[in-house]
Amino acid sequence: MRYNKKGVSGVVTVLIIVALSIVAIGVVWKVILPMFTTGTQNIDYGAKCLELEVRASDVICDEAFVCGLTLTRTLGNIEFNGVKLIFKDADGNQGTAYEPVSDIMYTNGQEYFEDINSGLDDAPSKVDVSVYFLDQENNKHECSGSTTFNNIEIG
Repeated sequence: MRYNKKGVSGVVTVLIIVALSIVAIGVVWKVILPMFTTGTQNIDYGAKCLELEVRASDVICDEAFVCGLTLTRTLGNIEFNGVKLIFKDADGNQGTAYEPVSDIMYTNGQEYFEDINSGLDDAPSKVDVSVYFLDQENNKHECSGSTTFNNIEIG
């Protein structure tokens, strides 16, 4: 018996084109999907940041520029992962960042911290306080709207 092989090659060609199309769609999907999930996570953290506010008050530093301060949560009931404190001197030099562990991450209220090294060679003139969240991979998402306390006492 003789078979007509011309009809079979057309079906094989269509199957190969369909298979290549499915592979190409999979590759494109794998590249594009992380862009969408990262964008929505950043929007989610941004919305949470708008609902939170933590402020420093009663900041007193000694002659070695080791400070004590009170952190007060003034807005929001959302749990966050931490607070970052950055002391700055009058020239704008920045000290080391300090991240105290605090109960105000979970409840409204205030908490006093002491023995915080400003990390500056000159007297600190202000302290910036910012809140941050951690994602599933422990990457920090710091809120852009930090609060600043400008009346640091040295004594």
